[in-house]
Amino acid sequence: LLPNNRVRRMLAHDFRWLPDGPIEKFFEQHVQQQFLQSHFNGEGELRIYLTGMLSKHANEIVQKRMAALAREYKALQDEEVEMPVEKRANTGFFMALRPWQLSVFAEMRRDS
Repeated sequence: LLPNNRVRRMLAHDFRWLPDGPIEKFFEQHVQQQFLQSHFNGEGELRIYLTGMLSKHANEIVQKRMAALAREYKALQDEEVEMPVEKRANTGFFMALRPWQLSVFAEMRRDS
């Protein structure tokens, strides 16, 4: 505990959950679902969903850019750590990318 009841974060920004561990399971069962239950049209909210066909190479490029954006997000957190908590809001930032097709469409797909 620091002066004025401030706390110092003891967890690295880039820590990773144990694959299939208890925190990841909790996230998948509770947090992810609750986070996505929004229209994302309020102040400070944004949802972008894109779909298209990408090669493995293009997918890798997008993943690298997502990682760079995540590093920028963390850097902004670090820059604002001294800002009074009243001027900041707890913010969730979720990015995801995977080869995927909606099951309804997959069921209608014709084999070529």
